[in-house]
Amino acid sequence: ERFPETLYCDKQPLGDDFDLHTILCEDSNGRGRVCVYCLAKRGTPDLLRFILVSLIQSIPDIKFKVYCVFVGPETDEIDVIRDVLPVAKVHIYRTQLLEMLYKKAADMEGCLKDDTWELLCRLANSCSV
Repeated sequence: ERFPETLYCDKQPLGDDFDLHTILCEDSNGRGRVCVYCLAKRGTPDLLRFILVSLIQSIPDIKFKVYCVFVGPETDEIDVIRDVLPVAKVHIYRTQLLEMLYKKAADMEGCLKDDTWELLCRLANSCSV
């Protein structure tokens, strides 16, 4: 409640049917503290909205104190985050995004070159325009 400026959202598969969703907040020492666990059947609609709204119902003041939310590249509910946490900027975990892009490039025949990984890393560290 005192240090909710940054939230980290994570999803881990549990078997074939369920996912464990976790939201951590960064404390004053820069450590992640779990503030939400949610075990849900894979494919449950509007789950991120449910999780974030539940968090806000538990800690109403957090709605306008969260300035940054980190999510995985598979997240397709970025608009939900912006709607529920209006002052937060959404960021995608860089390492997971690089791994996903590299795997996609590897799946495309003839696209993967020896320096593809290095190129992706350079792009990730470059300034955006």
